[in-house]
Amino acid sequence: EDASEMSELATERNSTDIKEEFAVAFAAALLSGQKKLFSAGDTPVSQRVWKHSHPDVRWLGEDREERSIKIGKDFEDPGTVREIIHWASMKPHESSWKVCIVLGAERLTEDAANAFLKTLEEPPAHTVFCLLVENKTHLLETIQSRSFEIRLTPMPFQPVPKNLASMT
Repeated sequence: EDASEMSELATERNSTDIKEEFAVAFAAALLSGQKKLFSAGDTPVSQRVWKHSHPDVRWLGEDREERSIKIGKDFEDPGTVREIIHWASMKPHESSWKVCIVLGAERLTEDAANAFLKTLEEPPAHTVFCLLVENKTHLLETIQSRSFEIRLTPMPFQPVPKNLASMT
C-alpha cells in the first residue's frame, strides 16, 4: 500500500522538477566545494539555493506564467537578461563560484538570447549558467553550440526490496 502511494507521487514529478533539483544540487555542490552531486544531502547551502536566498545564485525566468524572458531596459531591470549579465560580471560574495539558473530558457526572446550569447561565449570567471529547457531545439543554434547538454529523465519509483531494507 505504501509503495503504490509512493509510486503515484513519483509519477507526478515531471521533468521540470528533476531539472530544477539537478540544478540546485549542482549549484550547492559547486558553491560548497563538494566533489560529488547529492553527496551532502540537504545542506544549509542547498536550502538557501532552494529558497532563492543565496547571493551567489540567481534565478532567471522564475515567473512561469510569463510567456517570455526579456532583454530588459538596463541592468537595473529585475528578472531580465541585462540584469543577469551585470550580476555575472561581479565577483562572488560567499563562494568562489556563481551560478545562474535559467528556468524555461526556451522562453528567451530573440533579442534576449542574442544579448545573452556574448556572455555565454565568454562567461565571466567562476560563473556557470544552467539553462533548463524542455526542448533544446527551441534555443538559438548559437546558444546550443556554446552549451554542454545534460539530459535528465524521470525514473519510475522503485521500492527498496525488503531483504535490502532490513540490512541498513
